[in-house]
Amino acid sequence: MLPFHSATSNAGRFLISRGLIWTFFTAIYLWALKIERVSFLLLDERRYTFDFYIIWIVVLLASNYVIAGIISTPLNNLHWNNSQQQVLKLYHLPPTLKLFGVITASITEELIFRGYLIPRIQLFFEDARYGIVLSALAFSLGHLGYGTMGYILYTLAFGILFGWHYQKYRNIKILIACHFLLDYYLLLF
Repeated sequence: MLPFHSATSNAGRFLISRGLIWTFFTAIYLWALKIERVSFLLLDERRYTFDFYIIWIVVLLASNYVIAGIISTPLNNLHWNNSQQQVLKLYHLPPTLKLFGVITASITEELIFRGYLIPRIQLFFEDARYGIVLSALAFSLGHLGYGTMGYILYTLAFGILFGWHYQKYRNIKILIACHFLLDYYLLLF
């Protein structure tokens, strides 16, 4: 009999959780189309040159690593960043499941938290920053299960940075690509 925390049971739980995320995303997508009767993305997607995409992906990746360093250094010194059991379980998954997880996170999280949530929150407030901050808080709370204070603060900062970028440039593809690259690097290496 396999122990409860074996790689097999971990992979099964991981697949179920990703399936639930896709189900949740599909429900929100159908809600926008059938109940709200509007496009899923309320903000028109802007197109840019290939150079623009490359430059901003590099800038966002670099910014995320700087933010992670700024957040993790004091937390490590205070020993508040030492519980990483949930994150470590992901490293033992088969590579195909890791890739599926990275694809799931990058597409669904960006579409839900930036593309769907920000413009809808901003319908209630005159100041666009509320949509960015509230969606970043929701994004961060969605990562509570990973169990580290550093990761919670990092996802909050990540959400604010990506929210600002989406609000300013109105292009979800850059964020999906950047999110994919960040998670791919973190999970596979």
